Amino acid sequence: MRKICGLLLSVTVTLTAFSALASPAGASAATDASRFVALTNQTRAQHGLPALTVNGTLVGIAQGWSDHMAAAGTISHNPNLAAQAPSNWQNLGENVGMGGSVDAIEQAFLNSAHHYANIVSPDFREVGIAVTYSGSTLFVTVDFMRTFQDTAAAPAPAPAPRPAAAPRPMYPVAAQPVAARSAAVPATVPVANGPAVTSPPAVVAAVSTPAPAAAAAPVPSRQLAIVMSQLRALDQQSS
Repeated sequence: MRKICGLLLSVTVTLTAFSALASPAGASAATDASRFVALTNQTRAQHGLPALTVNGTLVGIAQGWSDHMAAAGTISHNPNLAAQAPSNWQNLGENVGMGGSVDAIEQAFLNSAHHYANIVSPDFREVGIAVTYSGSTLFVTVDFMRTFQDTAAAPAPAPAPRPAAAPRPMYPVAAQPVAARSAAVPATVPVANGPAVTSPPAVVAAVSTPAPAAAAAPVPSRQLAIVMSQLRALDQQSS
């Protein structure tokens, strides 16, 4: 699976003819790119992560995009990064920024959660960084990558902790969602076959209320008994 996750920056860019832009006096694009690499690996080392190795193909891709941003005068993400990267890529990420110096832009990267996540991601093993100047403004593209070969060579360490809350970046920066792919086939969850389960039969119990006992015949009083006895005697005489 290849994936792209993170913050997307939508910027409308007008393509213009580009010619080499001069660096400020005393500045060297190659030296500044090397410093970005050093600062990135310094941050990774603080969290026990392996240093990123510079990939020449990624440097070329990053250089083309930094040139593009400098010509446009604004930052944006390379929409063709996944297609331009080496065909064996497994994970990709991109940070872009503009500002007055390497250290200022790098600090802006560290102050932003999405950019910081790319820098300290254990999913990356290689990087390509390129710098282009437009007047006194530095434009930088940082392309991160991990290949299938990198994955087979060494297991990824535990993810690095997020930094403490920091102020918002002072310079424009943008983090490209990380892209990743894999040839793995998603697993399916087996469904067990077995006898149908039925609800148990309902159990009921009837409770009968006994009928009330018949009332006992009233016992006649003594006076009534004498009267009744006399009446029966009269009946017998008349018969």
